[in-house]
Amino acid sequence: MSGGYELHQKLRTKAVRLLKKKDYAQAISILHTGAVDLLKQKEQGSGCDIAVYLVDVYEQSDAQVNDETRGRLVEILDLTAPDFWRKKVADAALKWSAKASGQEGGDPTLRISIAQLYAREGSFHIAEPHYIAGCVKDGSAAQVDASIDDAAIPAALAQLEVDWLKQHSAATLAQEGESRAQAVIERLEVGKFALRALLPLLAQRALSASQTFLSTFTQLVTKQTDKLLIPIKPNPKPYTPQPALANIPSALTDLQIYVTSSPDLNFAQMTLGLVAQGAGYKSSRRGAVPMELRNAWISVVRQYQRENSEFFEDEEYVSDALTIISSIYFDIAPPRGQGNMLQDMMSSLFGGGGQQSKPATLALKSAGVPSLPKVEQAVVPAAPAAPIAVAAPAAPLDEEELD
Repeated sequence: MSGGYELHQKLRTKAVRLLKKKDYAQAISILHTGAVDLLKQKEQGSGCDIAVYLVDVYEQSDAQVNDETRGRLVEILDLTAPDFWRKKVADAALKWSAKASGQEGGDPTLRISIAQLYAREGSFHIAEPHYIAGCVKDGSAAQVDASIDDAAIPAALAQLEVDWLKQHSAATLAQEGESRAQAVIERLEVGKFALRALLPLLAQRALSASQTFLSTFTQLVTKQTDKLLIPIKPNPKPYTPQPALANIPSALTDLQIYVTSSPDLNFAQMTLGLVAQGAGYKSSRRGAVPMELRNAWISVVRQYQRENSEFFEDEEYVSDALTIISSIYFDIAPPRGQGNMLQDMMSSLFGGGGQQSKPATLALKSAGVPSLPKVEQAVVPAAPAAPIAVAAPAAPLDEEELD
């Protein structure tokens, strides 16, 4: 077997010859097999360079996004080490898939595969924006693979946030001087992990995904977190708007409210209920949102901000997302001088890599902003998606093929 550098050079030379003859299929074949071979030899730099070259050949040949082209990239990404080289390949793959699929945020199925890869490794801060982007549809012809239920993506995002909460609480418990039990830490922090995903989804108008996410997340944490669910009956109970809002339609059905000891989680649920009414009114009637609904929203937000001022100061995305949500669903204009807040938020896509990185509405750099949905039946939560199938493993390279 050739050394990594020698094999890398042979692959590039052979690919150049094939491309001069417009033999794209053979060039793609040897680059895919070569990248896999190099990565299995732990030659990360050379393997990922060949993988990026493979993506470049996809672009040159106008390759379409399908199970085969996507599967090669997923197989390669599975072999890459986090995170510099893997990110280089993932970024190139998503850029190609965005152009080839017509989906501004990149092929959703490819993005979900990337999210699953990072989630399996516990890199939740990197997986999160990919899942959020996978929940948002930009209205183009490209859609998530038909084998993946729409509800499975936000449900998987919910499981990610629950797993991240446990990772966070364990890390907090290990800090010097920490005296609280892990269950107490989780109960205090649980709502913040709900808001990390819910607010970006609502800011991107992904209502059905928001409901599935929050319903799945709340069911999981109330079962797993001690003393989170308040012992009253019924609990949960159907979302019932206050009397002044009773005649305003909702864009979501079967909303359930879990009364919990977490102010953040309670706020998340109330936010979804009011937003659903704002969307329901705007999609079924003309004119401004009723003053009663606007005032109810303002009251809920002001109370939450008053009681959680430090959270607003520490997490800038909360104020930004709420400003966008206020504008979209309640016709409340953002303060002057703030520019295009949605664009500013989305421009920070994948900008952070640490535990405290901002969530990714933040992360939806190019996910698009679909119009408000019509009032429709809400999506019923489903089990998280099974791992997406990848292409058949590459066959070992024959040295003679490269001569």
